[in-house]
Amino acid sequence: MATIARPLNSWDIAKVIGLLLMVIDHTGAYFYLHEEWLRAIGRGSAPIFLFLAGYASSYRFNRELLVLALLMSLSNIIMGEYTSPLNILFTILLCRGVLAWLSKRGKTIVKPLEWFVGCALFALPTGFLFQYGTLGMMLAVGGYMKARPAQYALRTQKLFLGGTFVSYALTYTLLFGLGPSSFILMSCVLLAVFRLLWRLDIYEVNTAGWPTGTASLAKFSSRYSAHIYAFHLIAISWISGYPI
Repeated sequence: MATIARPLNSWDIAKVIGLLLMVIDHTGAYFYLHEEWLRAIGRGSAPIFLFLAGYASSYRFNRELLVLALLMSLSNIIMGEYTSPLNILFTILLCRGVLAWLSKRGKTIVKPLEWFVGCALFALPTGFLFQYGTLGMMLAVGGYMKARPAQYALRTQKLFLGGTFVSYALTYTLLFGLGPSSFILMSCVLLAVFRLLWRLDIYEVNTAGWPTGTASLAKFSSRYSAHIYAFHLIAISWISGYPI
């Protein structure tokens, strides 16, 4: 296993939580299709990674991410399936690209409300083009604002991110046709994820007393989270016979 020299930090923990929720989500999506509670829990995964796309300190283009995204699409094509909507890795690349464009031109998001309304209006139609549609952009903007406390009032940040989570919950309740119990379960998970992201600051995690190798595994999983996502999804897609 490759070693990551830096200490384990809160960023890594957030990504590991996202990966665990992802596994639950995909277990329900590919192997237990009638157990909607698994999908309800798994809905907490994507907001973490999309938020972190905006919270990141750099938005430079990531070739590895593009290669992984293309491999997933190629897997679908080989299976004789459609590649639309484009997978979440394309969504993350798009979000990073928009924020990189703003950064390179010295611009900032001056009117968050307009971004919120615009993205919310186009969330459903764009969801047919790329996973999570402009809801993904809303989550990334939430991370972008969180990383710039000097530019955005705490109230503005909280309202934007909270409104985004409400929009996300309502959208996927409608798309999945979740029953009342699954909706409540998803809402509880999303509330926990919201609190995790709202309070997120980057700090070193004290791993004293952790089982040997656990911290290294967590750092490895964080560093290669996109690789884990892509290759495990390709594998279970072929095993189950369902497209990505």
